[in-house]
Amino acid sequence: MRAGVREHVERGVDVVKVMASGGLVTTGTDVFGVQFSAEDLRLLVDTAHAEGLAVVAHAHSLAGIEHALAAGVDGLEHFTGLVEGGVDVPDAVLARTAEAGVVVDLTFGFDWDRFDAMPSPPPNVLEAMRRTGMDPRSAIAARKQVAARVREHGITMICGDDAGAGPPKPHGGLAGAIEDLVSAGYPIEEALASATSLAAAACGLGAVTGSLSSGLAADILVLEGDVQSDVAALRRPRAVLMRGDVPD
Repeated sequence: MRAGVREHVERGVDVVKVMASGGLVTTGTDVFGVQFSAEDLRLLVDTAHAEGLAVVAHAHSLAGIEHALAAGVDGLEHFTGLVEGGVDVPDAVLARTAEAGVVVDLTFGFDWDRFDAMPSPPPNVLEAMRRTGMDPRSAIAARKQVAARVREHGITMICGDDAGAGPPKPHGGLAGAIEDLVSAGYPIEEALASATSLAAAACGLGAVTGSLSSGLAADILVLEGDVQSDVAALRRPRAVLMRGDVPD
């Protein structure tokens, strides 16, 4: 681990996150546009890098993805590719992402039961549905196709679920995000690595945790069933060990 990264980990700061586009549930922002000027975004990235910190950009829009790549970010959250009329992540953008070594997280793991129980989507979501001509289910289906293409281009996928963004994104729902990657064509081994060792490495914590290796924190999830043949076993935990101990 680089000295600068180690210093900031000890302070409790691992990664800097910035909004390169507006948010679906962030009132007053443009989810189809960009959030900062090119100069301001580049300054933020350069300053964080000078301190040994990686920068991850929230980017729902295609414009936001391209904006963040131009600024030199290390990771892209959501990677939705929203444009007028739908979802679009061109091969040229995927190739550029791969060449830059940028990791992506499509933040899957939607809880459809919670979504269906909601009286109505938030206004920003309704507006995005109108402008794309897609509902949440068709949008997720399109994004799974993007996920498959991300894999084809050799881009490192990190598995996250945007927990807490709203009722359909509860905390503790990472199993659903892994299931979505598997349904998008990722082998279970790759999907699990995206949520463990690859995620730890992307956060600069690969020398601390993320895999069952000598000298690393003994963080272990014990499941009921064989996850290689039944990914839903991730929803049946038997025990959790944190640094070798069962938490209270």
